Amino acid sequence: LPPAMPGGPALTYAPNFDAGLAAYDATGHLELIQWTSYMIGAEFYPGGVGGRLGLFANYGHMQSSNTHKFAGANTRESEDFLGVGLFFDPTTQTRIGIDYGLYSDHYVDGSDATNHSGLMSAWLFF
Repeated sequence: LPPAMPGGPALTYAPNFDAGLAAYDATGHLELIQWTSYMIGAEFYPGGVGGRLGLFANYGHMQSSNTHKFAGANTRESEDFLGVGLFFDPTTQTRIGIDYGLYSDHYVDGSDATNHSGLMSAWLFF
C-alpha cells in the first residue's frame, strides 16, 4: 500500500483476488485456502411406470484444512449438502418436479448454520 498522505485519511486495501481462494494469515503472508470437496448422486426409475417417475438424491461435502488460520468466527470450515427430489411425467409433453435441499454450514468457532430450500417446477416440452 502507498503511505497515507499527511493529515489525510488512512487508505484501505482492496485485495485483487477472490476472498474464497486466498487470504493473508496472521503473519501477513498470502496463502491459498485449501478446499477438498466431493459429491455423489443417485437416480432411481421404478419399474411399471414406463420411466415416467424418477427419484434422485445427491450428497456433497466440502472442507478446508486451513481456514482457521485466517479470520474470525464467521469463517466456514466445512459444508454439507443433501438434495432429494422426484419428478413425474403426466404426459409425454409435461413434467412436474419437486426438490428439497439442506445446506449445513460449520464454522471455525464451532457454530453451525442450516438452510432448507424447496423447489417445485413444471415443464412443457414442444
